[in-house]
Amino acid sequence: MKTSPILIYAPILLILLPTPAISGALRSQHRLTQEDQDQPHASLSSLGTSAEFLPSTADSVPLEDHTSEEISSSQDTTATLYDGTPAELAARELASPTQAPISQDPLYLKLKSKIAPLAADAAKFSQPTSPQARAFAWLKADPFTNKTPGSTIKQITERYALAVLYFSTGGKDWTKKLNFLTSANVCDWNNYPEDFGVFCINGPHVDLLSLPNTNLKGTLPWELSLLCDLQSVQLYENSLCGSIPSQISTMTKLYSFDANKNKLSRLASQEASPFP
Repeated sequence: MKTSPILIYAPILLILLPTPAISGALRSQHRLTQEDQDQPHASLSSLGTSAEFLPSTADSVPLEDHTSEEISSSQDTTATLYDGTPAELAARELASPTQAPISQDPLYLKLKSKIAPLAADAAKFSQPTSPQARAFAWLKADPFTNKTPGSTIKQITERYALAVLYFSTGGKDWTKKLNFLTSANVCDWNNYPEDFGVFCINGPHVDLLSLPNTNLKGTLPWELSLLCDLQSVQLYENSLCGSIPSQISTMTKLYSFDANKNKLSRLASQEASPFP
């Protein structure tokens, strides 16, 4: 199979990896400046990241074996969720002593192997203000998750991962309104015909994430790697800080990751990876 390079742009590094050829449709959606294209290259192997992310065959298993009552608990599935406030309230409710432990939650158990592979990850769901707890609380109140016939593990995981990104990077203060945290399919979390947001160009799953110059602030969550069909990520000209999660380097379909003009430092060490 013909291969083409994967480019990971950050303020101090540009990484080159082999990957399948870029599709014409996706190439037309992603925009790079000439300055970005003139950056020097560095080898990913020198960064010592070898964590693996192997999509499970459970990705295609429907969620319909659980009733909406089991999944949604007492949350109002008709609430307006865009600004995140209901999710914050739901997160506090989930952390209440009167609530059953999250370890007994049907939806959590369904997704646990993906969203909480380590004990440290599971602990975040007991912290009401963590992006993970807020994203999961939103997910439990999400009409798409609860009421869409045939919803799959992969679809629900994508919604969770994007919600974690939203809460991790100050989504309420983004300068673009992109339908994040609405009950719409994630393929419509964008401002088409403009090029900002989430896109599913080559199929039913997310393959382009385009949030350049959108006032993202905070750290990139490792959960971004749960979007295993991503081919292009455009996050340049924001205020992201910290390290790029090491799991990004294991995404086999990703060919372009542009985080230039942020405050990101480097790929996180393999020790921080939730995957063996």
